[in-house]
Amino acid sequence: MDPVIDLTGSATTEIVRSFSTTDPATKEVLTMEIRPSSELGLPDLLNEAVRSLEENVDKTVIESVEIRTQDECESVALAMLEDKRQIGLAKETLGPFKSLAYRIHQAISAKENEYTQYGKSRYAVRERAVSDWTLEQERKQAEEEKRLRELATAQEEQRRKEEAAELERRAKAEKRPDLKQRAEEVRNEPVREVSVSLGSRRSSAPAVKGFGMRDEYVITVTDEEALTLAIGRRAIYIEVAKAIAAKFGKKKSSAIIDAVAWLMEQANDMPQIPTNVVKPNESAIKANAKATNGKINWPGVAIEVDRKARTRTK
Repeated sequence: MDPVIDLTGSATTEIVRSFSTTDPATKEVLTMEIRPSSELGLPDLLNEAVRSLEENVDKTVIESVEIRTQDECESVALAMLEDKRQIGLAKETLGPFKSLAYRIHQAISAKENEYTQYGKSRYAVRERAVSDWTLEQERKQAEEEKRLRELATAQEEQRRKEEAAELERRAKAEKRPDLKQRAEEVRNEPVREVSVSLGSRRSSAPAVKGFGMRDEYVITVTDEEALTLAIGRRAIYIEVAKAIAAKFGKKKSSAIIDAVAWLMEQANDMPQIPTNVVKPNESAIKANAKATNGKINWPGVAIEVDRKARTRTK
């Protein structure tokens, strides 16, 4: 960073403001010195620059331009050069102020980072500790619920066995076939799922006013190509199944019927991934369009020519 900022270029030795800071990320020492270079203050200089632009910049707004002759086309091109000159004028006039504001922003942001890094570092360490604690408590709670659920299920299974044995004993003693049939039904009943809950999983979170926790998820795409192909695979299976059924379904061949059923079964077992989880790489599409002079025929992609002018004022 240039340590001296002078808006007009005149030399002076008097320093109005001088400060420095160290960027924690780059370890770069940023120094800022602002020297007076005229009797006018910075706001006055900025106002003067804006007044100059107000006097010299054409603020005309046009909606469209109709060109009917070659002369009109050249006239429009000359007007574009003047537009480009005015763009440059605005940038040159406000450039020093913009540069100064950016440098001040850099220095202040670095100082902000310097003083906030301590709290952020402590916060992150403590947040990790609280997160690990609560997750561990939830894991223990889930483990205990599973143990109790398995115990309850085992007890239910034992109860059924004892009930079935008692029914068989009575059926034999009383010579009742209906009780024997009932014993068989009890023995073959599907295992009932026993619900066990030890309360809210959030009970381990600190009960502190102003403090709360929420679950967020860290997503890592480990294979972009696999994800992209998986998005369309389900739709392809369904589309192929429908095409086979439409083309060969009238033959009622068992092989065709089985193939269609298999494709639909496979499709139903596949995850239905929304297409908006991936974003088209427009730069890559544009590069392909440029390489083929716009002659690409891709579903969902429209190509049109957008001719740009090249202007030079210096």
